[in-house]
Amino acid sequence: MKYSISVKFIAIVLCVLSLFTVAVSTSSILFLESVGLYRDTLENRKYDKIDEIAKSLAKYETDIYVVKAKSNCPQDMVTPLYLCEYSDRLAGRYGFKIEHDGELIVSNDLDDRFSKNDTFSLAYLINAEYPIIAGEYVADSNGNWVFQPNEDFIPDDYGEPLYSSNYTGTKWYNGNTYDIKYALNFYQDPGYQVTITLPKNITFTTELALMEVLYPHRITFIATLLAGALLTAVTMLYLCISAGRSGTSREVHPCGLNRLPLDFYAFCIATGIALLALPISETMDVWSYDPDPWDSVWVGLTVICLCIFGMALLFVGFIDALAAQGKMENGYWWRHSCLGWVLHKLHRWLHAVGEGIRATFLVLPVIWQWLLTLLAMVLSICLTTLLTYSSSSDGMQIFWFMMMLLSLAGSFAFVCYGAYCLGVLMKGTQNMAAGNLHHKIPTQYLFGTYKEFAEQLNALGGATQVAVDRQLKSERMKTELITNVSHDIKTPLTSIINYVDLMQRPHSEDDNEKYLEVLDRQSHQLKKLIEDLMDMSKASSGNMPVEITEVDAAESVNQALGEFSDKLEKANLTPVFHHPDFPVMMRADGRLVWRILSNLLNNAVKYALPGTRLYIDMSILQDNVIISMKNISKEQLNIDADELMERFVRGDTSRNTEGSGLGLNIAKSLAELQHGKMHLVVDGDLFKATLMFPLV
Repeated sequence: MKYSISVKFIAIVLCVLSLFTVAVSTSSILFLESVGLYRDTLENRKYDKIDEIAKSLAKYETDIYVVKAKSNCPQDMVTPLYLCEYSDRLAGRYGFKIEHDGELIVSNDLDDRFSKNDTFSLAYLINAEYPIIAGEYVADSNGNWVFQPNEDFIPDDYGEPLYSSNYTGTKWYNGNTYDIKYALNFYQDPGYQVTITLPKNITFTTELALMEVLYPHRITFIATLLAGALLTAVTMLYLCISAGRSGTSREVHPCGLNRLPLDFYAFCIATGIALLALPISETMDVWSYDPDPWDSVWVGLTVICLCIFGMALLFVGFIDALAAQGKMENGYWWRHSCLGWVLHKLHRWLHAVGEGIRATFLVLPVIWQWLLTLLAMVLSICLTTLLTYSSSSDGMQIFWFMMMLLSLAGSFAFVCYGAYCLGVLMKGTQNMAAGNLHHKIPTQYLFGTYKEFAEQLNALGGATQVAVDRQLKSERMKTELITNVSHDIKTPLTSIINYVDLMQRPHSEDDNEKYLEVLDRQSHQLKKLIEDLMDMSKASSGNMPVEITEVDAAESVNQALGEFSDKLEKANLTPVFHHPDFPVMMRADGRLVWRILSNLLNNAVKYALPGTRLYIDMSILQDNVIISMKNISKEQLNIDADELMERFVRGDTSRNTEGSGLGLNIAKSLAELQHGKMHLVVDGDLFKATLMFPLV
């Protein structure tokens, strides 16, 4: 499926329009149903509404007349008790006539403003109500209201009141405001014939105006609702599928408005509802008090439709962003939200504060940790006990009693937990004391100082085991060192002694040359061994002089390869040297670097597989020069890299080759004297030595 921007734009427009249609149709249908226009005709509903308005006006005018004629209440106090929304709205546009026992009492006709052909009248029988002050409440010195009846204000011929009520308000007296409270008895005065006269061409309320506008389209609203709902569902489904995608790619990448945080969208929608509800409210107020709703009904409908359209646009944008961000993994919508960011920062801050308090607590000695914890428990128990007995309400007493029980339970659990931890630590130390250094104290259920103490004991046991292993290895290496030194010195020395003895006996000239050759070779071998021992001693003790200068790394390697060219050719090894095209200078002693490289090349000549390549690579890593040399061993290497760098250790375990077994150890010590490093890697038959020196 192709997700182009133009198609998405069309889908958004259609979705907004269809959602707007659904909202408008639904609102219209609900209004028409609320006023009963799906069950009755418009004329009947208009008559019922007009009858309701006229009867309300008749009741209002009659009550006002009777109150003025018979009530003893102040006019400003009575007026709020008899309010009629239609009297102000239709002021001056309706007439009324009040009769009692066939006698005309009040008349306010519309004859001077409308002809009789333009008006109609409705008659009602009204029972008026009016209040009489039965007494007054007076505040005493404590601020309590005390009732004082006023019998003089209650005429005997009024009979029993319909009901009683109290009126609380304020009154002015001598420039001051006083609180007042009256006891009112409401009486009924029946038998008033009231006639209300209304113009025929007047629209009384916005409700009637809307009924006339919407009634002819009541069936159309149902059809548009169904069609709009279907189109909304289809376009919304497409927008949810295509959200975050572009072109034919299946990858989701929220972009543009889809990248806005969802809670920011929600805030905008809530703000939009609040802001858009304001013009709707103002429009409804205008409709409620406008004398002629037809003058503003179309303007009001336009404003409301624009508000609904704006909310539909915001809602579609929110759904599109929600669909795009909801497809991302690892809770992208939450992590990308403003609230999620704030909570994440707050969690990190609280975690940092908690870790700081915990670290401060752990720094204290154990005795102070115990004392502070026990003090906190004692204070919590004392405080909850005090609050339990000092609370006035039963509910709070029960609450603090439960808190006291929790404090006691927490103290008991703390003591039991401490005993458990001490038991675990005691059992672990007993196992270690018995010689079981491999035993580890379980720390799964230990916390704080107990866990730290257990980890230290485990580390101590591990360190002790490592020390024991190193001691055993040292003893073994010492034994092997003595054996190897004895063997390597004894072999050439024995040959020298034997051939000297042969030369002291009668022998031919040919034998003499042969004996001298053997003596010369064995004496040089013995001399080389002694020199290696001296170099090893100086290098390991740091007594060898070192002069650190700037050395060209590539030139040093080329010089060493040139010196060993004959030996490499004789061993059938092909050197391959890779290095940068620019000069690489390192801080080292050129004489000692030559000695290290000669030991490594000499080692390769002796132990590398003939007919293979000797790879030498040079590179720069951060602030260091790296020189690596690797070759294939002709013998199987059944020894690890660390043991190869020990003294008197050879890759040839049969010890058939010449050499002292000190070359790699000396090279390592010489590299460390120059603030460098040397590492060996053995991977099957692959032998690799790596040198590291500081870069200039």
